Amino acid sequence: MYLDYYGIDKEPFHITPDPEFLFLSPSHKEALGAMIYGVRQRKGFLAVTGEVGLGKTTVLRAFIEKLDKEQMKTVFVFNANVSYKGLLKIIYRDLGLELATDDVFEMVNGLHEALIEEYKADRNVVLIIDEAQNMPVETLENLRMLSNLETSKDKLLQILLIGQPELENMLDRRELRQLKQRLAVRAKLQPLTESDSLDYIQQRLRVSGGEPDEIFTKGALQAIVHDAKGVPRRINIICDNALVTGYGYNQKPITKKIVQEVIADLDGRGQALRPGFKRAAVLVLMGVVFATLLWMGSGALGNFLKMADKNSEGDARVSTSVTDRTSLQQPLQGVRESGGLIRKFPVTVEGNDPQASASEEKEPGDASVAQGSSEGGEAVPPSELSSPMTRRGEPSVSGGPEREESMPVEDSLSGDEREEPGSSISFLEEEPARTSTGESYSTPTSEEVQRQLRDPGDAIELLLQRRMEDQP
Repeated sequence: MYLDYYGIDKEPFHITPDPEFLFLSPSHKEALGAMIYGVRQRKGFLAVTGEVGLGKTTVLRAFIEKLDKEQMKTVFVFNANVSYKGLLKIIYRDLGLELATDDVFEMVNGLHEALIEEYKADRNVVLIIDEAQNMPVETLENLRMLSNLETSKDKLLQILLIGQPELENMLDRRELRQLKQRLAVRAKLQPLTESDSLDYIQQRLRVSGGEPDEIFTKGALQAIVHDAKGVPRRINIICDNALVTGYGYNQKPITKKIVQEVIADLDGRGQALRPGFKRAAVLVLMGVVFATLLWMGSGALGNFLKMADKNSEGDARVSTSVTDRTSLQQPLQGVRESGGLIRKFPVTVEGNDPQASASEEKEPGDASVAQGSSEGGEAVPPSELSSPMTRRGEPSVSGGPEREESMPVEDSLSGDEREEPGSSISFLEEEPARTSTGESYSTPTSEEVQRQLRDPGDAIELLLQRRMEDQP
């Protein structure tokens, strides 16, 4: 992604072992020379060790490329954690030999015969074991048996062990002392010096087709060398991240500040996102939002707005129905709290007290309700007075004068009380009834009826008061 910006042809700081970028420091030259010499001279056992990231595998691949494929056969073991029998099977497979038995002794004899044939054809066989520090001690001890496959002059099998410093600790064990004595050639890789580190960076940039002075400043190079401490893999990681970050900043050449920022991020001390990456993330996010808006404008947004309008209309209907129900329940609650049915009219006893008559005269009358009342003062039985009013025209239960069916308060409020034209409210006419004292009840006057219709609670209270006065 940054190749054209910095004017280079290929990525210069791969962390994979690429022999094209091999840098031979003094210790790397020694390791490569030991491999070539030990194999060509058929020395048997060879060992190359070094710390993590120093380039052991890169040197090994460079060595394999230098081998003459017609005169050399190689068996490469990547996973060293195998048993001795498993190791023999790998050798058989890579050499193209037929595995006729599963017995270890017979397998070793068959391998011996095959190696003799290769020796007669003037071909050398090399067994390369990478990450040899992971090989079990028992397998390492049995390797000594393979090293005994030899002629009177040369070793038939060359065994090359590549590993970390832990391999040296394993070889120092007492049970492996015979194997250690057979190591004919040994080499150890060392970290790069400061001057070698600078040469390492510049060589990789030149191999990639770039100009080192135009890509990194001197301060940036010094910061890289100081942090990497001579480990080639660490140098590659820092330089590659610095090129990416510098490209994000549009910065050329890369400065010391950018390198310090990269090192802080690699060590977990930096910001979550560097500003260069933040700008790229913002641009990507804006593009996603814009594409989403275009998609919504194609119809999804219109459907969403229609659904929102329907929901708002439904909410309005619900709120209106709730308001109407509340407005209807308020007068109904007021009627229930007034203490009785609307059309239940108590009567008064003859001889009403003057105060009640005076209060009745103050109340305005209702001519429509006054029709049908007993103007002659005829008494109405208490049983008839306590019954609710009914609609005219329906037969009474006892078969006598027409009674009227009772109507509850809720029906009167809900509109069922609408009467047919010509009907009027009236009291039933029956024989006058008298009390135990001989006093008769009389129907209420029109003014009293009018007041009672307006306030049924006061009418009931007035009736109770008068009955208590009539009691002996």
